[in-house]
Amino acid sequence: VTSDKPVFTPKPPFKDVVCNPAVVEHNGKCIMIIKGDDARHEKPFRMQCVAIADNPLGPFEQVDKPILEDVSTEDACIWYDKKRGQFRSVVHVLYEPRLVQLVSDNGLDWRKAEPFLFMRKEFTMSDGSIWKPDRVERPFVLTDANGTPEWLYVGTKQGDLSANVAVKLTE
Repeated sequence: VTSDKPVFTPKPPFKDVVCNPAVVEHNGKCIMIIKGDDARHEKPFRMQCVAIADNPLGPFEQVDKPILEDVSTEDACIWYDKKRGQFRSVVHVLYEPRLVQLVSDNGLDWRKAEPFLFMRKEFTMSDGSIWKPDRVERPFVLTDANGTPEWLYVGTKQGDLSANVAVKLTE
């Protein structure tokens, strides 16, 4: 199915271009987290805002408040955890060695999860050594049918080598 109309049109606080949408459907609504540059900052500052629609073709209406305002982020993923009755998100913090997690009761109003740190951007190898790639980004959490996280997938880059890494999650 195609449409002549955009699914989403950004408005402030987004500067202009938006990308990297992550969408979840829950109770007949589609909730999207989308990345863009924050127009309120002189230097580049990436943020995520939420938009909501009645179907995947939109139009999505933007919620003006970013999901997290105190750090520059990108590459959000989103899911609904039925056991906890919450929407959850993991985002890549730019220029810092961590992925962090957020929660929302309604998918529109977000707060830092407890714990806020989802994982450091490093991996324990089978020999016990620690691998710290130059870049770890684009987190995606794969859940079971109830929205319980089972796997984390991330893109990594070390020198000229890039790879996807899968990490088994435990609660």
